[in-house]
Amino acid sequence: MKNHFKLVWLLQVLLVSLVLTAKAQQENLDKVIAIVGDKIILRSDIEQSFEEYKRENPNAAESMKCEFLENALSQKIVTEQADRDSVFVTDDEVEAILKTVYAIMSTNMDLKKSFKKSQAAQFIN
Repeated sequence: MKNHFKLVWLLQVLLVSLVLTAKAQQENLDKVIAIVGDKIILRSDIEQSFEEYKRENPNAAESMKCEFLENALSQKIVTEQADRDSVFVTDDEVEAILKTVYAIMSTNMDLKKSFKKSQAAQFIN
């Protein structure tokens, strides 16, 4: 787990430096500023988020873009890890398990009925 946090921190530092370098170049082209697994973060995504925030907070500092980048990175990392941790099953596998559960439940119900009948028979005798 510590290695995961170190990796996240390292990625954040690297990406912040990339954002600052891109800002210094003052290019108007959209760029990929981060890649986490197979997910990308575009410069325009960060800019758009910042502009939306700035509409409500006109005095927002440009440095807030770093926080937007950190948030985007965190979301992508969590999503990537969730994808890796996910268990995928087919519809056929689910159906087979449900049939097994149903069969077990039916058997249990039949056993309970038989038990109740035998108990009732013993009580009557």
